[in-house]
Amino acid sequence: MKITDGTAGQRESFTALKPGGKKLSIAIDTLSRAFTSKSSGVTTDPQQQIAELRRELELMRERQDLLMQIDAATRVATEPAEIAYHAARLLCRHLQANRCAYAEVDSDQDGLTVIGDFTDGLPSMVGSYTLHQFSNSAYDLLTAGKPFVVQDAETDPSCATGIETFRAAGVRSTISYPLMKDDRLTAILAIHCVQPRRWHPEEIALVASIATRFWESIERGRVLRALKAEREELHRKSTESERQHAELQTIYDTAPIGLAYFDPEDYQYLRLNERQAAFFGLKPAEIVGKTLTEMAPIPGLRELFDQVADGQPVINFPLEGSLVTDPTEYRYWTVSYFPVYGPDGVLQGISAASQEITQQKKVEKALIQAEKLAAVGRLAASIAHEINNPLEAVTNLLYLARVSDDVKEVRDFLQTADVELRRVSAITAQTLRFHRQSSSPQEADTSALINEILNIYQGRLHNSRAQLSTRLRAKRSLRCFDGEIRQVLANLIANALDAMNAAPGRLAIRTREATRWSTGERGIVFTVADTGSGISEETIKRLFEPFFTTKGTVGTGLGLWVSKEIVVRHRGTLLLRSSQSPEHHGTVFAVFLPFEAVVR
Repeated sequence: MKITDGTAGQRESFTALKPGGKKLSIAIDTLSRAFTSKSSGVTTDPQQQIAELRRELELMRERQDLLMQIDAATRVATEPAEIAYHAARLLCRHLQANRCAYAEVDSDQDGLTVIGDFTDGLPSMVGSYTLHQFSNSAYDLLTAGKPFVVQDAETDPSCATGIETFRAAGVRSTISYPLMKDDRLTAILAIHCVQPRRWHPEEIALVASIATRFWESIERGRVLRALKAEREELHRKSTESERQHAELQTIYDTAPIGLAYFDPEDYQYLRLNERQAAFFGLKPAEIVGKTLTEMAPIPGLRELFDQVADGQPVINFPLEGSLVTDPTEYRYWTVSYFPVYGPDGVLQGISAASQEITQQKKVEKALIQAEKLAAVGRLAASIAHEINNPLEAVTNLLYLARVSDDVKEVRDFLQTADVELRRVSAITAQTLRFHRQSSSPQEADTSALINEILNIYQGRLHNSRAQLSTRLRAKRSLRCFDGEIRQVLANLIANALDAMNAAPGRLAIRTREATRWSTGERGIVFTVADTGSGISEETIKRLFEPFFTTKGTVGTGLGLWVSKEIVVRHRGTLLLRSSQSPEHHGTVFAVFLPFEAVVR
């Protein structure tokens, strides 16, 4: 390349050096200054000046190549330590230094951590330090954004306070360049030599230039790492969300109970699972979009949804009725409905969970019927005894009437026989009431209920030698299913007599009007108490379980379970207390029934 005087020569040089980039503009400026100086007569030897300019251009080209190498080495790196090593290695070799280190500064502007370095003849300095360990001047200059340059630490007064640190680090001369962000020291690029060295301004400028690129590479790496971490986290969350969604969808689809989601305005099906659709014998797609009452025209159901729409959930509600797809079948469910709110607190929909218990209800009814039959069977012996006595009397009276010639005497015999037959009829009628059930609740006289049962058990009472004590103080009638309540009381009395089989005892039966204080509701309390051996705590815990019995093959284990079910259906309570102590032993059952029982 030929360089000539004047502007034309400068432009030719610029064009020839263009591949070097903008940094070569410094060389052009130097050429311009040199030729300007020549024109003014400062330099008298043109050949010497051209040689100096060529050396300057070569130096600039080397520095430009260095910057390009550093850019290439750090462009693909993202880890700070990796970026620091590559840049430090190239800069250290270019300056023929012994160590090049990059440190990040703590928020207190004093503590620093060397995250990467390249060494040639010195150990690595990766680790934590403070600026004041080296020099107070270093702290003042670097935090002010100015480079800290030392040509010989042994003779530089600014290094006197930290000379031992310089010696321990093997540093005799250094360039430490600050990197500032928002007027705060955030990082330092340092060049160390083991020998004293006079640093040229061009070398300090080179360190400054590389420090800036160093900083940009580190920051770019941080951004790339953050973006990568963010993408990975987003992908992880997305994968986790998809997995959870798939799990929830599987649970939703395969749940053994019906699940559905309704529009809060007109209660349209928005979503439902296979089990919910199976109630109707349809597929979910065939039901979506239809309203609640279209599919289930059950009285009171829409009112339940209105209650939920007002913010009051319905939990474990016993629902019964027929569905539109099979109006002839009466079915039973336990349902729970909940309002679903959005982030703004506005009602978004209504969720529903339904479990069909139709088969369970059928089984319960069968068990109740079986218990009724079992109760009648247990009464058979007593009834036979009670019927046998009047029948024997009738047989004898008829024989006497047949052999008597006195008409008046025959009439008296027949009248007495008629009374005995009426007694048989009454016992039979009372027995039939145990398995006859009215379809609607009746007004029942509680004293009559007790007396009817005691009449049937008269034989057992006599044979057991139990002392009977009754105090029937309830005057008001009870609206109930009298056959069911008769079954409950008969079961309690029979159990009391069974408990006193081993020895004669006392049976106390009481009725009184009372108030259930938890609700303030008025009703009647039936009390059946015996002085039997009592019931253990372990047995009490299982006493109302179906098929649990302490009577061996004699009992069915259904009596108390059925009795409690009947009492609950009448909105009542069945409680007991028992003692097995030698002094005071026995059991007390108390049944509370409101005057107005729930109509089924």
